[in-house]
Amino acid sequence: RKRELAEARNIADNSAYQAEKTLAEHGDQVDDAVKSEVQASVADVRSALAREDADAATLTAATAALAAAVQKIGEAVYAKQQADAASADAPPDADAPDGGDGASGPDDENTIEGEYREV
Repeated sequence: RKRELAEARNIADNSAYQAEKTLAEHGDQVDDAVKSEVQASVADVRSALAREDADAATLTAATAALAAAVQKIGEAVYAKQQADAASADAPPDADAPDGGDGASGPDDENTIEGEYREV
């Protein structure tokens, strides 16, 4: 029982630390509602850790709520990266039917025929 409580306390403390670190790194990429939710979840975990009578189930529940809130940061950062990638200029051959390796297909109207001879 003591071991379970110690493990739950360690996991909760590490989760709170990681959430604060993630929020500091990516806080500018998420909206205020997500920031507030993560900060509130971190505060809940920290207050559960501060209570001497906290049991493992309470700590595990608070940690799970924190993990769900931090997941929203990841979703927001991923969505922003996808939007940035979509709005960036694509290379000229990126939409070629052959996968964009620069080789042209037979229906390419800009193909110039040329003659060559082996030497």
